Amino acid sequence: MPADSKYVTVSPKALAIIRNLQDKAGVMATICRVLDYQNELTTGFIQQNMLSGPGKRDITTLAVVTGLLRRSAHPVKAQNFGGMILSGIGSNVRYAGPHEFGFEGDVNVPEHTRRNSIQDRFDFAGLAVNRFTALRLGILSKKQASQDVQASGKYVFAKKKAKQVVTGGTITVSAYSMHMRITARHCFQRGIEARLSAYGPALTSAIVKQWGQN
Repeated sequence: MPADSKYVTVSPKALAIIRNLQDKAGVMATICRVLDYQNELTTGFIQQNMLSGPGKRDITTLAVVTGLLRRSAHPVKAQNFGGMILSGIGSNVRYAGPHEFGFEGDVNVPEHTRRNSIQDRFDFAGLAVNRFTALRLGILSKKQASQDVQASGKYVFAKKKAKQVVTGGTITVSAYSMHMRITARHCFQRGIEARLSAYGPALTSAIVKQWGQN
């Protein structure tokens, strides 16, 4: 973690118990249990506050597009490796890293197919009008327009979907290379740091409760 990151601290009483206690394995097991519980809470905090942003992305949150990244956030079970405990929170979605730490470079996009929405036709008083005309007439709902079109502020949208009378087919897009720049948002790191102050008291409480009267 960066040098300016915060750290978990426990009370002097809890530290004294740990130093003098013979049940080291028991302490480690308790620390792992508390970390697992707190990481579950932190994961939920990250999902709700860092990965559920509005339609337009900003520098502090990520917008929900498919929900895959938000659903993939999960805690890693704490484990004791000879007195060193490792735990964490992360995601197995491949684009989680670029969004967390940032990325700039060339990316090769393989050949693929996509739906040709330009060929869609919508009913307007018995006439089949194209997508652009339908947008200008205001007969499309927001669900029938892309996020970019919605964010442009150029169009008024209907409450109900327009009847689609022709569905565009698919087109093949040749492989190409593109330069990408993704801003580092540190959603996971900032979520962890926002809840870090809860870890110390939770660890202190568990240790003192279990061994403080011994």
